[in-house]
Amino acid sequence: MRSIRSKQLSRWVLCSMLGGAVALVLLSDTVGGAHPPQDADSSDPRALLGTWKVDLRPTPDAEPNYKEFEVKAVDGNTFSGTFYGTDFEEGRINADWDVVFFAFVTEDASGAYNHSGALRDGAMEGLSHSLGRNFLSVWRATKVESRSRSAHPALPRSERRGRSEKGHHIVP
Repeated sequence: MRSIRSKQLSRWVLCSMLGGAVALVLLSDTVGGAHPPQDADSSDPRALLGTWKVDLRPTPDAEPNYKEFEVKAVDGNTFSGTFYGTDFEEGRINADWDVVFFAFVTEDASGAYNHSGALRDGAMEGLSHSLGRNFLSVWRATKVESRSRSAHPALPRSERRGRSEKGHHIVP
């Protein structure tokens, strides 16, 4: 019983430190080996690069509400890009688990929005938390296919280091 309480307390502390329900929801399925190991690309932060179609519908039965999320650069444990048409701040990545976890911040007149998510098997699941508007939103995203076959057609895929297919900057 004591070990269960200790684990619950640890998760609560972690949850409080990282922004409430956002961290708890994302970590609850992964901590403790609940998922089998995934392929090597599942934990490669460069898989975030590109344009994502995010469905921000408020409830599962609502009509889709699509917005764009673009990851323009990945540098170690940081990343940058745009969400909902504006540049985001404080982009952070944790790829120490079997999936890529990420978080970033946007802001509007109501205040800051804390966003976090996980990239699993080529799809994203995330949360957006707004204190100013008093909501927690669940969202899912799929990667938008590139319009061109490659930004570097003359180079073999193995020699296209430093740029993704859409020309986004990659720092190893």
